[in-house]
Amino acid sequence: TEKIKILLEKYKLTKTNFGISIVSLKDKSILFEKDSEDLFIIESNTKLFTTAGALDLLGGNSKFSTKVFIKTAKKEKGILYGDIIVKGDGDPNISGRFNKGNPTAIFELWAGKIKKLGVNKIIGNIIIDDTAYDREFINPDWGIKELTNWYCAQNGALSLNDNCIDIIIKPRKEINSRIEYA
Repeated sequence: TEKIKILLEKYKLTKTNFGISIVSLKDKSILFEKDSEDLFIIESNTKLFTTAGALDLLGGNSKFSTKVFIKTAKKEKGILYGDIIVKGDGDPNISGRFNKGNPTAIFELWAGKIKKLGVNKIIGNIIIDDTAYDREFINPDWGIKELTNWYCAQNGALSLNDNCIDIIIKPRKEINSRIEYA
């Protein structure tokens, strides 16, 4: 226990909150303890426990299934008179991170499949259904200062581009000209 105390003193972890509890496997006696009864927010490590729980509950072969439905009154001369419904189920892969930087790649794939059905124009609505999950989009334990980070974006049953907006600002070649944005 003295070695642990020396290490803790040596590295002066003053800006870190942590607790330690070392218990003997032989007789369950406490060998060392420091703030072991304190409650800590375990930050991003939570995903490890969440993933383990999901794998245990759903199994390793479970898959997300975002579905696209056509609610149509009629189709004539390449025009679909009706609605396209996209029903989300939590798939995090509708993102540029998984599609060579193109966040709309999955939607483009779906549009291509609809076009293969002979549809060139849609007169109707695109309805996004994200009701598969609850309405608590942000973890209430996240700090207010964290919410501007991309990894704290709202979550839901249907996400596009990790629920983030990418703003890219490029300077123009001419001095004192307006900036371009994409």
